[in-house]
Amino acid sequence: MARAKRTRETYFPAPLPIQQQQEIFELQKQGFSMNKISKRLGIAYGTMYNYVGKLKT
Repeated sequence: MARAKRTRETYFPAPLPIQQQQEIFELQKQGFSMNKISKRLGIAYGTMYNYVGKLKT
């Protein structure tokens, strides 16, 4: 990321696998908090927040 900023490149991480996205949505439906889901799946809270935002739209 730092190298990308120095060279003014854009950085777009790969999307989560579909299976992991479905697991996020299922855990959200079961009432798990975003913090617990992110820790359980080993992903960043910000990533979790973005995918839950997609669920609401």
